[in-house]
Amino acid sequence: MFLSIANLIRERLERAAQHIPEIEAYDVVWLYPRWTEDGQYTTGKVWEYDEKLYRCRQDHTGQAGYEPPNTPALWELIPPPGEEGTHDNPYQYAPGMALIEGKYYTENDVLYLCTRDTGVPVYQALADLVGLYVDLIR
Repeated sequence: MFLSIANLIRERLERAAQHIPEIEAYDVVWLYPRWTEDGQYTTGKVWEYDEKLYRCRQDHTGQAGYEPPNTPALWELIPPPGEEGTHDNPYQYAPGMALIEGKYYTENDVLYLCTRDTGVPVYQALADLVGLYVDLIR
């Protein structure tokens, strides 16, 4: 009986977590359901994987090799708090992010400045977007 009550409470907490503003989500990352290989994922819902939060882009069933960081077509990384997109505090780029003009991004310890909005998520390495959407800074 105790286990069924605990499972019910956990289910309700996970459901409530879906309504927490992104800016506060990492304060309670433990509230979000964890990604699993056999999970059922619904568009728009947020899941935890490797202590990061990801929003599902399309309904699907999980499977090995399709972890959120490996499948940007299925998952959008919710940026951790504290990243401001400034020269001194750039966003950590992950494939599947939309780029914002005037913001700074890092990938593989290289700094880039976005020169125009992408308007949609991009999946290429930032090095491949130099001259199109970003400039190499250092």
